[in-house]
Amino acid sequence: MQQLLQVVGTQDALATRLHRSQGWVSQRLALLGLTPELKEKLLSGEEPAELLRRVGNKKPDEQATHLEHLKAKKTAAKRVPAPAQSSAPTAGERKAEAEAAASTDESHYGVMKTAEDAGERHEPEHQERDLTPSQTP
Repeated sequence: MQQLLQVVGTQDALATRLHRSQGWVSQRLALLGLTPELKEKLLSGEEPAELLRRVGNKKPDEQATHLEHLKAKKTAAKRVPAPAQSSAPTAGERKAEAEAAASTDESHYGVMKTAEDAGERHEPEHQERDLTPSQTP
């Protein structure tokens, strides 16, 4: 890839030629910059490629230190407790609210149905009057 990069000139041109994204090319070139020890760890699967890609652009004498820093940061992120509940409702809360609203609607309709079953007639509040042409305004 480095030889192709020298031929085409830029990572964008290389990405276009390989039908890949510029980020993909950049990540692969970063892996080529790893120290021999870190390349062995990459090939053996001892270290995750995602971290090694981020280390490959550092100076060789800084790579091992930076890798340890990234691993410690990743481990610390796993140990952090979940953030306090935000003001936005969770999926479970939204479901409970929807069920509560549905039960309220059902009971409301149940009362109306019971009134209808009892033979009561409910007239709409706003009835249209049948106006004859002489009564029209």
